[in-house]
Amino acid sequence: MVLKLKQIRLTNWRCYQDEVINLNLDTDRNVWIIFGQNGYGKTSLLEAVTSCLYSGEAVPHRKLVDSFNTVEVSKNPDLELAVQITFKDNNTIYQISRVAKRKPKGNNLSAEVQEAIFRINGEEKGDSRERIEYLLPKSCRDFFFFDGVEIERYAEMTETKATHEAIEKILGIPELKNLRDDAKKALATINANLYEVSLANKELKEVNHSFFETQDKLDIYRGQLKEAKEQHQASISLLEDIKKRASQIEDLQGKLDELSRLQQKQQRLQEELQQ
Repeated sequence: MVLKLKQIRLTNWRCYQDEVINLNLDTDRNVWIIFGQNGYGKTSLLEAVTSCLYSGEAVPHRKLVDSFNTVEVSKNPDLELAVQITFKDNNTIYQISRVAKRKPKGNNLSAEVQEAIFRINGEEKGDSRERIEYLLPKSCRDFFFFDGVEIERYAEMTETKATHEAIEKILGIPELKNLRDDAKKALATINANLYEVSLANKELKEVNHSFFETQDKLDIYRGQLKEAKEQHQASISLLEDIKKRASQIEDLQGKLDELSRLQQKQQRLQEELQQ
C-alpha cells in the first residue's frame, strides 16, 4: 500500500473558515512539510487532521470547543465544525470526514463530535474506527503526523545523545531500524534458501529460460491471432458489402431487362402505328 495524502478540507476550524488544501501527488517525495510563521495555523492544521482521524484521542473534546472559528461562531452559535481528509492508494480513494457541534453543558460549552464517516471510492462504509485504525494506526500517528516545534524543542537539549534519541523517537526511527534489521535477516534467509534450491535443481534456470521464451512466442502468436481476427472481421464486412452490392446489381439487371422488353414493345407499336 502506497497511501498518499491528497486533500484536506476544513470548515470553521479555527482560522480556516472554508479551506481546501490540495497536495501534489505527481512526485516521488514521501514527506510533506507545512511551514509558515508562528500563529499562521500550522499546528491547527495538524490537530485538524489528527482530530478527524482519532477524535478525542488526539484533541480532547473539552478543548475542541475552542477550535470553532470565533468569527463565524459569533454570527451563528449553532455553527458546525467539519474536517474532511482524502487519501489515495493507486486507484483507490479513501475519504474520512468528521463533524462536531457546540453543545451547552451547564454554564459552559462542550463539543459534541459525531462518528467519523469512512468512504472508499465514494461509497460509505461501516466500522469507521476499525477501518481508520487499519489504514493509519493511532499508535503510529506521531510518525505519520508530527509537529516541527517538538523537533525544535528536542534539538535545544544540551546532551547530544538525548537530542538524537528524542528526534529519532518523534520520527519513529527506532521502529524503522528494527524493521530494517528484521527485513535484512528475512532477506538473508530467503537468499540462502534460494541458493540451496538453485544447487538442488540445476534445471531450474533452463526451465525458466524455456518458459520465458515460450511466453514471448505466445505473446507473438496472440498478436498474430488478434491481427488475423481483425482481418477476418474486415473480410466478413467486405463480403457482406459485396453481397449487398450484388443484390442491388441483380435488381438493376431485372429492371434493365424489363426496360429492354418495354423498348422492344414500343418499337413494335410504332411499326404498327406507321402501318
